[in-house]
Amino acid sequence: MPGYLEFVSVFGIHNHFREPRFSGFRDQCSFTKNTKLEVDSLGRSGRQFQLCWNLKAPGKWTEVGTLTPGSEKWSVRQGAFHHQFDVENGTTLWIITKPGLDIKDRIQDVTGKSGNEEDRRFTNPEQCMRSSFAIHLLIGHWATEKWRQYFQWLEDKIEDETFLLVYDARGPGHSKQLYSSCNLQRAQELEEQTNEATMALQGNADVLTSLGNFYKALSESDDFPLRKSCSSDIGAFLRQVDNFIYDSNMQIARGKLLAQTVAARKTIILQHLQSQATEKMESLTLSMQRDSTTVRIIGTMTFLYLPGTFVSVSESRPSVNATLINDFDRPSSAPTS
Repeated sequence: MPGYLEFVSVFGIHNHFREPRFSGFRDQCSFTKNTKLEVDSLGRSGRQFQLCWNLKAPGKWTEVGTLTPGSEKWSVRQGAFHHQFDVENGTTLWIITKPGLDIKDRIQDVTGKSGNEEDRRFTNPEQCMRSSFAIHLLIGHWATEKWRQYFQWLEDKIEDETFLLVYDARGPGHSKQLYSSCNLQRAQELEEQTNEATMALQGNADVLTSLGNFYKALSESDDFPLRKSCSSDIGAFLRQVDNFIYDSNMQIARGKLLAQTVAARKTIILQHLQSQATEKMESLTLSMQRDSTTVRIIGTMTFLYLPGTFVSVSESRPSVNATLINDFDRPSSAPTS
């Protein structure tokens, strides 16, 4: 199915991590005999339906060399899925693209010797259809099971950053915490993470809704040859999908409330920053007033004592009378004989 390439392309290298915002679901049905799609050696009759979609799930990881408690981090990871089912032969094809091998291990557990026997039967198209539903449910569990822990981690981070904003005693006689732009930046980062998680969950809910609508329409289509024989299996599968959607919607509501909480506390940080700036201006104004008072005192003292000091200095200086005698103007005395 060519549309699957669109889902796989999100795993390339990007300058900005924006791909978790992408969600989609594609389907294609061909229940009439098509010789171009018929491949007997592969068990393909040409009558088939194809699906491709993507889902997101949070995952926990630890930086290399960091083993301290509480150093774990979470990130939203994406998985792309392609499913093809031959309605005449029951041939099933799955293509799964995602980081890690956890889904591969789960599928092997379900279809291996330790799995349910009914999920490992492939003798007829009905049993193959039932087994494909088991893989669908496995993927649904993967996409919904860890969102509660992820939001709990976000809530803990938000409480660590903003707990004193709400519960710290402020006023005379109480020490107060000073806030900086770093606190505001951290709150903004947590708000964006919460909004990104909520958007990813909303995308999951929409994709799961589209998946349920497809199989519901499939069970009502007269062209689908397994409509009657697999009606009960499809009904049970749709109920499980509804549970996944309900769980996703509950976490979406939790994420929206958490985003509102972060936004409110970010506003309080801004108010504290403004209050701190006002207090600094008041302190500077008082300091300038004290300086101006000191300058006025110095000026007054100078005005009072400087003239007296000048007079005192003038009276204490000695008088000097200088007589200039010009030797050339003196009368010369004649020698007596």
